[in-house]
Amino acid sequence: MKEGERAVSRRRKLSVFEGAPGEPFTSTEVAEAVGCARTTAYKRLRRLAADGDLRTKKVGARGRVWWLPAAGAGTDRPSEGDDTDLDKARQYRAVFEAAFDAILIADDDARYVDANPAACELLGLPYEAVLGERITDFAAPGYDVESAWGDFRSDGLDRGLFPLQRPDGERRTVEFAATPDVLPGRHLAILRDVTERHEARVEAGRERRRAERYQRSLAADAVIEVTFRIPEATVLSDLAAAVGDRCEFEESSRRPTTGCSTT
Repeated sequence: MKEGERAVSRRRKLSVFEGAPGEPFTSTEVAEAVGCARTTAYKRLRRLAADGDLRTKKVGARGRVWWLPAAGAGTDRPSEGDDTDLDKARQYRAVFEAAFDAILIADDDARYVDANPAACELLGLPYEAVLGERITDFAAPGYDVESAWGDFRSDGLDRGLFPLQRPDGERRTVEFAATPDVLPGRHLAILRDVTERHEARVEAGRERRRAERYQRSLAADAVIEVTFRIPEATVLSDLAAAVGDRCEFEESSRRPTTGCSTT
């Protein structure tokens, strides 16, 4: 790269930090801001840190963040307060990025302003496509998002099941837990895909209802069988009494003939 081009690249990358001195950025965030490959941004950031323009610190096992020192701060060594704040930011961001559950942050208009990788996978969209989308864009037809959102904003904490529909048409059932105003104007939602568990529970309910119907049909058949097995002699005796006849039955189970005398 020519010297002039290198200077322009340096200024572009520094401009990302100048609007937020002290705030840590990853190489991915810088690459997206200036429109270059992540590996390219990483190399330039390392050079800027080596030149003393930026501070840097390792994050986790493989990550790293860079930040611009606040006005008046030296570049040789971060202060204890800066180091503590950076550790907190690093820790929270690492949890956010590595969580297995989907984590989404929405603004007051129910538009997503941040999402972790698990959320992008659940929604079936890249990070850039998730940002700016509204909750209604992922609700299955028939789900009243506006009412649910209004109740959430007025009542506070909320949790339950949400019928999610991805842009490709695939439907998923998710459990959600939502907290309003984790920061002013920022609302947190944590989602977990429970589609298989929910479908298994629904199928188990169907099987239980089928078994109950079968048991009721067996009971009804038993009642019918008992009704038609009333001894024949009892029926005929009742009939004779009704017409005023006296009938004698001798060993009716072995002899079909009967002797009757009429008084």
